[in-house]
Amino acid sequence: MQDERGKRRKVYRLKDYATPYEKLKSLPRAEEYLKPGISFGQLDRRARQMSDTEAGLKMRQAKAVLLRAVKVEAPRAERE
Repeated sequence: MQDERGKRRKVYRLKDYATPYEKLKSLPRAEEYLKPGISFGQLDRRARQMSDTEAGLKMRQAKAVLLRAVKVEAPRAERE
């Protein structure tokens, strides 16, 4: 889409918004991409255990813990 000045403008339609899990489920023959022994029923139950926001907060907290665990001070150059 272009505006009146000829600038290209991207339009995001509401129907195109999806989480990665929703996008995976929408693919044709999506079951083929799952690990053996895992079903969408199992994944759906797991997905309903917490909201996307709760999952994002837990992910951020876990990332912070991990980064603190591996943080190494950068070596400082010695001054003469």
